[in-house]
Amino acid sequence: KRYGVSDVGIAIAVTAGCTIFGLYGDESTLTSKASKGANVSETSEYGILLMLGYLFFDGFTSTFQDKLFVGYKMETYNQMLWVNFCSAFISVFYLVSDGSFEDAIAFIQRHPMITGDILILS
Repeated sequence: KRYGVSDVGIAIAVTAGCTIFGLYGDESTLTSKASKGANVSETSEYGILLMLGYLFFDGFTSTFQDKLFVGYKMETYNQMLWVNFCSAFISVFYLVSDGSFEDAIAFIQRHPMITGDILILS
């Protein structure tokens, strides 16, 4: 698949903007984190690594989905169902392994109005 000059330009601009924001963002936040003993450069490196990982997997996903649509004649809704199911499974797995699952459930119990927003976004 070939991309036009405008597509490449937009991708470069978004990547550059995210990188500049990550490296030179709100200095008061960085200063407050540094005063609390956080390693600010390590946090920035971790953020850049996460951003690069996101961009890689985002590009991989669209290419892989195109191959699934052509090769297996999948319906869009079927694919969306399984992608969302896998995403929910990974999220629950992470919350359980991190020990944050109970906190998330407690938050929903304290703020029951959020349930509608969660269902809409799902």
